[in-house]
Amino acid sequence: MFIICLKNVIIVLIEMVMIKMTIEKFARFKWLSILIWGLINVITITVGVVGFMKGNYYLIYLYLPEIVFLIVFIFSFSISYKKYDFNDTEIICYAGWEKHLLIINGNLVDEHNTLLSFTPVELTYKDNNHEYYMRVSLSNSITVKVDGKLIKN
Repeated sequence: MFIICLKNVIIVLIEMVMIKMTIEKFARFKWLSILIWGLINVITITVGVVGFMKGNYYLIYLYLPEIVFLIVFIFSFSISYKKYDFNDTEIICYAGWEKHLLIINGNLVDEHNTLLSFTPVELTYKDNNHEYYMRVSLSNSITVKVDGKLIKN
């Protein structure tokens, strides 16, 4: 029972840390969070299997939250973040589960919120010098064009 409580405390702490992270830091530490999540799953599965074999059938309820965490784990691969430098202009593109952002020089210039989309999301911004275009595909891959020309990392 102690391991179950410890697992829940670790999960809450990880979520608190991830909420406080900026988008850029989350993109950097995504693999670390996935690794920690995987270790927590190994602990939970081991406790559940051993407890089930000893006759503690109530431990089967450990797997109900794991189904939710598995869905979050799978969807974490669809979070995309790209940062470009184009002629002293910093372009940040973020495509999350429901929020898509286009940030230029630290200013949010376009945003699209959707829970579910069956078409690619297009974000645009035009200033005096350039026209910025960001397209997010259904798999959250990001394509950025400036003045009609494709930008690469």
